[in-house]
Amino acid sequence: MEGAVGAGVSYAEQASGAMQEIGNGSRETVNMVSEITNSIREQGTASMEIAQQVEKIAQMTEENSAAAETTSKTSEELAGLAQQLQRIVGQYRI
Repeated sequence: MEGAVGAGVSYAEQASGAMQEIGNGSRETVNMVSEITNSIREQGTASMEIAQQVEKIAQMTEENSAAAETTSKTSEELAGLAQQLQRIVGQYRI
């Protein structure tokens, strides 16, 4: 019977060791999941900031386009005024 008791003790010790390994593995898994969660949060924040910057760039592009159009129209008006001035000056001879 002592052999059976010894084997039972041995099995209990093995089971205890296995339970400790499972506990350690579970803690490691929880830590990894926590790190992954933090990384996902950071990526989400970075993605939000990138999206905001892209939106600002798009807005600036629209503003630049409007400014370029205004500059073009003003340039055309100045060219027309220059032609008128040349015609008027051309009428006078010294």
